[in-house]
Amino acid sequence: MSSKEIFISIVVPVYNSELYIDECLQSILKQTIVENIELICVNDGSNDSSLDILNMYKTKFPNMIIIDQKNAGSAIARNNGLQIANGEYVYFVDNDDYLANDNCLNELYRIAKKASLDILNFNHLILKNNSLKKFSINRENNKIYTGKEYLSTAKKGNITNTPWDKLLKRSYLKEINFGYTSGVISDDAESLLRLFYHAKKVSFIDNYAYVYRIRPNSIMTGEKTEKYIISTKKILETYTYYYDLEENKGIKRFIKSLIFNRLVSYYELILANKEFTNKYIDDYIMYKTKYLNKLEKFFIQNEENYLNKFKNSKSKLAKKINLNYLIRRFRKKYLKN
Repeated sequence: MSSKEIFISIVVPVYNSELYIDECLQSILKQTIVENIELICVNDGSNDSSLDILNMYKTKFPNMIIIDQKNAGSAIARNNGLQIANGEYVYFVDNDDYLANDNCLNELYRIAKKASLDILNFNHLILKNNSLKKFSINRENNKIYTGKEYLSTAKKGNITNTPWDKLLKRSYLKEINFGYTSGVISDDAESLLRLFYHAKKVSFIDNYAYVYRIRPNSIMTGEKTEKYIISTKKILETYTYYYDLEENKGIKRFIKSLIFNRLVSYYELILANKEFTNKYIDDYIMYKTKYLNKLEKFFIQNEENYLNKFKNSKSKLAKKINLNYLIRRFRKKYLKN
């Protein structure tokens, strides 16, 4: 380990990423502040050549630490990396993505350090089918919020769950005893409120620092199983805990939107399979009854009816003329959910 001060600890969970991990690590090692970076790669039980590639890189980079663990999922991998991190700030990078340019971490660190931020949020690029597209968060540049203010002013599309578009102060994570929840698909969504709720200084910078790769066989594009339902319940438990705890109307309004959108996902999952419906409908109805107002219930019930009626239909015309179909298209395009 270098004797130089560690500005940023980068934690990379690695699982079967032999096709992408080289590009990911190269983008880190090319950073202008590389001598002040600690790179922690957590091999999560890969059965391809990922670990061999990591070991090769360790011979080139003295500030690299490899944790080799049995497969436990990205949440445990991130937590184990965080546990041994020494940097002033922590940055989580996914093993199939990469940093957008050689100076991005220097710029992010300089801004976070100057204002002593707990969380610095920024933009990213999306790589799909070899094409890059900008994803922009609509926030005022360099304005400083508390975590609650950042949540309460959140509108559609200007706050994200993802861990890789946030630079995080390690002392703050330690103060709130932060960790990702094991066994939850979309553990970043479950952690969002816990991450921001107690932050004293949060800001946004209009910097496209990260490239997120969409690939066909990722978790987010894979088959939806019962694990998704169990995960959705856990996320709802976290959301409703903070909703019941909070009195600020702005934050409650934001959390309410999270609950509503997660309930939409919930009914789409359970109504897709009769066995799931019988098993989980009571929990779903409880959340719907307790946390939705009359208009929201009316809307979601119409969507339920739509899904039941047309989910097995082969008629594209029947779907297109259905009012709920049009509403869903409108929401997807303009409300980003």
